[in-house]
Amino acid sequence: MKTKTLWLATALLLSACAQSGDGGTQTGGSTTSQTCRKYPTSMTDTTATITYTCTFNGSTTLTCTNGGAEQITYTYPSLQAFVDEAATPVSVFNRRRISSMAIVSANATFQQTLNFNYNGSNQLTSIGVVGGTYTATYSYTAWDANNRQTTGTFAFNTGGVCTGRSITASYDDTTRTQTNGATGGTGANCASAAPCNDVQDADGVTTSSAVCRNYTINSKGTACY
Repeated sequence: MKTKTLWLATALLLSACAQSGDGGTQTGGSTTSQTCRKYPTSMTDTTATITYTCTFNGSTTLTCTNGGAEQITYTYPSLQAFVDEAATPVSVFNRRRISSMAIVSANATFQQTLNFNYNGSNQLTSIGVVGGTYTATYSYTAWDANNRQTTGTFAFNTGGVCTGRSITASYDDTTRTQTNGATGGTGANCASAAPCNDVQDADGVTTSSAVCRNYTINSKGTACY
């Protein structure tokens, strides 16, 4: 069901792909005074059997593609925002900085644009989703001490039937897992919003996602400011 694919909003945020391989070029150079992060330059979606090669423009945009119909474009407000999202020391899922994510796929249900909105404390307040013939909104109303969203609601705005579905998230820093839940709501499509959990590796890179995708990270690069 297409509702389930909307959980990409919490799934791929730290699967950001960029330009250099292991130990490769560092954006902005490399000194001990710099703030840096790791990110994949090649990753395989083992669930869909798709391998992405990723490039970073050095400032705001990351593009991951399989060289064909599959592409994910991540946009950030700045290089600093991208680096801070998974800067060392990495704290699981608590430094979300992405502005938007555009997904183009041979699978029409995965063609989506997601726009992320934050308040002055950098807490994620909502995600607006446009995907083909439908739009939807995630709205968050509570956060933990690390500014990670914990409760909210989901609704289709057009193209589907579901309003008032409760969504939850909890975090285990030891296993680097975000446990996602969804209950209730009114409408026939609510039941299809049944997310899996998000899991990150030690570098803040997603290895399992809420949309029930699993990733093998083939190589990583480093970005700094």
